[in-house]
Amino acid sequence: MKLGAKLVFAVSVVAVAVIGLWWLERSTRPPETSKVLSVLRSDSKNIGAPGAYVSDLTSVNEVPSGKKMGGQEEMQAAAKTVLISAADILAESGDDFVTIAKKLSAIVTDPKQPIEEREEALAHTLNLSAGSEAEVLIPLVKNPQLPDELTATILDEMHNRPLGFQADLYLAAFQVHKSAEIQAKIRNHLAFLTEGKDLGADPEAWRAAIEVSRKNWAE
Repeated sequence: MKLGAKLVFAVSVVAVAVIGLWWLERSTRPPETSKVLSVLRSDSKNIGAPGAYVSDLTSVNEVPSGKKMGGQEEMQAAAKTVLISAADILAESGDDFVTIAKKLSAIVTDPKQPIEEREEALAHTLNLSAGSEAEVLIPLVKNPQLPDELTATILDEMHNRPLGFQADLYLAAFQVHKSAEIQAKIRNHLAFLTEGKDLGADPEAWRAAIEVSRKNWAE
């Protein structure tokens, strides 16, 4: 065979092999890969443009029905953790002192609030409750969410309020707050109010003694 014929034959063999490999690769390519390549080719003119491939990336990040994407969960969790502060309530206009004090009481008894915020809200509540102690402070000490340290603050701050109110407040706290420290504080003050001895853990005994002393306070 002549040299020229050999070259033509060799080129033909190579061409057939290349065409065969191309056909084999195309026929065995997964449909998903072909689809991605076609999308990339059709959108290649948009490379670098704002919003390019947004729809495709969104579909990649889809999650099963009933579940939320991580970013959405974080945003919602952050929204839930936004808590109203004492300053927010004090900045509101149009409310009377009792209404403001009751709103502040909600912060005082909210365990999700930082203790510093609860202490600040309590300080304002005590100031604004003057003259309306029974309406504001007795419901506050009856709330089991009120921690002992804030309960103690209220009890200590009541010593310059009317004696009848002091007795009612201490009896209300006596029923709810059962720690040894708070119970001892309450019993000591009730004994002072009744000018008697410690009557122990029986609230009815204390109540009876208070009613006797109350008659003297009214005189």
